[in-house]
Amino acid sequence: VVGSFDIGGSGTVSPPPTEGVPQYRLRPMPIPDCSGLPDRGKLKINGAGTHTVEPGRYEQITVLANADVTLEPGMYCIYGNKGFKANGGSISGVDVMIYMQDGPFDLGGNTLVQLAAEQTPGDLVDPSDNDWRGMLLYVAPTNTDDVKITGTSSTTYTGTIYAPNSLVTLEGTGDTMGVNAQVIGEFVKTAGNAFLDISYDESKNYYLPPAIDLIK
Repeated sequence: VVGSFDIGGSGTVSPPPTEGVPQYRLRPMPIPDCSGLPDRGKLKINGAGTHTVEPGRYEQITVLANADVTLEPGMYCIYGNKGFKANGGSISGVDVMIYMQDGPFDLGGNTLVQLAAEQTPGDLVDPSDNDWRGMLLYVAPTNTDDVKITGTSSTTYTGTIYAPNSLVTLEGTGDTMGVNAQVIGEFVKTAGNAFLDISYDESKNYYLPPAIDLIK
């Protein structure tokens, strides 16, 4: 946690999150390079049935009604202010990275979400040679829109969620919602009535390449 952490209701967190970390103490993050990805414009999925979405640049992704959506492996760059939203149905995908250049990220509390970042080094490398293994959701530092990590029972998010200047809300409905992730945000809070299972497995999260700082 970069800024502060707010526990909604009567819940507790153990071990306690790290709060108030100054931005200057964080090593600079590389910026995802979306060049070369096809521009697929606006995507709106409205209606029941099974749908497959391919990697690329999107002005927005909106999923409505009871659609079951699968994200193919790869990078998804959202550049419009409508962001990535869903309400109902399901969204799943493995070996994916979502880069929010603009707009909110909100998959809706009534949506079954099962998303996992790339786990094999070298499989998800952008044109600037940035390896995004372990990065699930990257919100640009210039994007201050809210991030809502929500879902119904059996929802899982695996990988790093990096939103340095956003409010990140962890909220579930139903029985259990799993977050196997490193969550970095300006403000982070929990809400909802589900049992929120937050675990941290270093091997499943993003890490910066080794570096040496030289000081004169």
